[in-house]
Amino acid sequence: MIVSNDPDVEYLEPEYFREYGSQRVRIKYGPYEVPPSHVDNGMKNFVERNTTMPCHDCLITWFQADLVYEDGTNANADTGMWLHHTVLTNGGSQDVKGCKYRGERFFASGNERTLVDIGMNG
Repeated sequence: MIVSNDPDVEYLEPEYFREYGSQRVRIKYGPYEVPPSHVDNGMKNFVERNTTMPCHDCLITWFQADLVYEDGTNANADTGMWLHHTVLTNGGSQDVKGCKYRGERFFASGNERTLVDIGMNG
């Protein structure tokens, strides 16, 4: 298993395509300080630029957004949090014409924690 020097990057045991030398990685972004619900309805935008990428010159076949507290426990409606939405963009490409985004959107999720699986059976 690969070990990272970055505390926000964790290499996990691959689940798919092991025969091709696949890797599985968990990347943490944040922490973020979320306002209480009585301040702007608990809403705040967080923008990350130049984030850690899972790999370079690779093919991503599976990913999923999540929201966790600093101790790693799940942050969801039953604990007073809500992942309103998250959008991942490629800053090196332009989104569809007329869109306000500065980068090409390639993934979006919300509190449903959408799973993207473009593997053989996904």
